[in-house]
Amino acid sequence: MTRMKRTLCILIIIALLSANAFAFKVVEDVATKAGGYDIPIKVYIPEGQHQGNRPVMFHVHGGGWNGGDEKQVPPASVPADCGLLCDRLGVIYVGLAYRCKGNAGTFHLALKDLQASIEWFAERAKKFNADMSRIGFGGGSAGTTLSAVLAQRYPNAKVYVGSEGMYNVLDLNPELSHFPSEKARADFGLLTREQKLEASPFHQVRKKPASALLLHGKDDWLCHYTQSVKYGEQLRKAGGKCKVVLYDGINHTCRAIGYPKVFENSMMAIAKLYADGYGLENVDFSAIEKKLDQMTAPHYPYEKIPVDKLPGKWKSGRFGTFIFKEDGTGTYVAPRGEQKKAFTYEPKGAYVAVSVEGESRERQIHMRKSNRDIYELITADTRNKSRRHGYGKIE
Repeated sequence: MTRMKRTLCILIIIALLSANAFAFKVVEDVATKAGGYDIPIKVYIPEGQHQGNRPVMFHVHGGGWNGGDEKQVPPASVPADCGLLCDRLGVIYVGLAYRCKGNAGTFHLALKDLQASIEWFAERAKKFNADMSRIGFGGGSAGTTLSAVLAQRYPNAKVYVGSEGMYNVLDLNPELSHFPSEKARADFGLLTREQKLEASPFHQVRKKPASALLLHGKDDWLCHYTQSVKYGEQLRKAGGKCKVVLYDGINHTCRAIGYPKVFENSMMAIAKLYADGYGLENVDFSAIEKKLDQMTAPHYPYEKIPVDKLPGKWKSGRFGTFIFKEDGTGTYVAPRGEQKKAFTYEPKGAYVAVSVEGESRERQIHMRKSNRDIYELITADTRNKSRRHGYGKIE
């Protein structure tokens, strides 16, 4: 091969890799100070072909309002769809932070932190080429309660995305939704009717609210899926557009790439919401679908598990460690290492059946095509119909 041909091949490869890369830059700063804490903010700015002022998506993290300590609040974060949609649609993502339980925070104080951070960004909108007439809000789990309230308070909010949402704390049915528990409400300043009302966007819907997409698993044990169904009805009654997407067999995660089919469907629904709500033109949805296929391919499980790739140590911080040997035996170590049990395993097509000493149930271990992750599928559970315990390979 001539030098010119080699150079041309290298350039083609670089171009192909660049086409698959996400083009954005990240800016991290402190948006405000409150209660002695720095409140961080994280901004993802699309680069490349996107010109002019761009719409903004403010994201509020979940986590049950837990976290934080005497030194710092939980960090600002963005959802898994950020990289792809920031790049392909030209949407600016802004991760917002707030005081949580570990910071003596309350729901009311959290809202103040979030609004102060939004003001910080608005003052710098020109610097970020942001169009503040086209903003949106989103969150997952505990972040939906806060973000949905914000979406009702800002009339320039055009879109809203909620995952595994809790939208009505005031009329919460504890037999259906276990979050927020009575203790969680007490710890986060939600004891009185007025406080619960402030944390219930269901009772705060403005006329012609932002176009919404509500994602929810039907097996959600923490926030029952009827929270999304009823909130969607409330938004439509007020003249808003709302699509509610429910997933069978899914617990408390609708945007995790570990559930590739659900992830792909959620991402495409979000992309179409942005295109419509933000008024984006010439969106290449086929290119987004193609990129999603590339992203999710390693996360699909094997239809026939390759047993030769199983020997080694697979660890989860919450659920312990499996040490598989080549001879069909192994050792299970409890999360804190205080208990070890022998096990045997046997391939059964799409999964490996693991029998741990002293346990009556047979564990089902699946492997993803990345060869770096396995997960335990539990099909009988008191909380929901099925759930997964994930383990990563460390040796």
